[in-house]
Amino acid sequence: MEVKKINEIYDSLANFLQVGEGLPKVISRLETLKAIHNQSAGIKENLQNLSTSETQNANLLQLNSEKLQTFSKKFKSEFKETYTMMVKLEKSILSKLI
Repeated sequence: MEVKKINEIYDSLANFLQVGEGLPKVISRLETLKAIHNQSAGIKENLQNLSTSETQNANLLQLNSEKLQTFSKKFKSEFKETYTMMVKLEKSILSKLI
């Protein structure tokens, strides 16, 4: 009976040794997975920052577009008014010369 028990213990130890031999590989893989996980957290944060920047840039572009349209309308109006005044001035000068 004791021999049988010793053989069982020996077999159990053999199994533990096999597990022990593979343990460094498992630990290495777990460390790699941890590093990948940490990197993915950083990537997620970077993507969120990019998304925020993209939204801000889109808002600024919209605002600049609106300002440009307002400027363009005012410029056209002022140009027309200036042109009209120049034509009147030219007619006035020509009428005095003739």
